[in-house]
Amino acid sequence: MNSEESVEKLEKIYLSSVTITDDKGRKTGFDFLNKWMERELMIFNNVLDVSDSYDRILLIIGSDHLWMLRRLFEGKWLESYQPF
Repeated sequence: MNSEESVEKLEKIYLSSVTITDDKGRKTGFDFLNKWMERELMIFNNVLDVSDSYDRILLIIGSDHLWMLRRLFEGKWLESYQPF
C-alpha cells in the first residue's frame, strides 16, 4: 500500500472527489476534501511542533495520508525517509 503506484492512485481518487455533488447541487466532495486537508494540515503542524524538541520523529500513519503529507514535508525541506 506504500508503493508509489498505490499512493498516486489514492491521490487521484481523493482529488477527483472534489467534483462530487449531491442531488441538491451541494458540493459534498469539496466539503469532504476540505475536511481531509484540514486534518492533514493538523497532522503536519503537530509534527512541526514537536520537531524542535527531537532529532527524529517516527510517524506511523495510514497510507491514505501519504500523498498529501509527502508533499507537505518535502515542501518544508525536512529530511524525511521512506515512505516519504
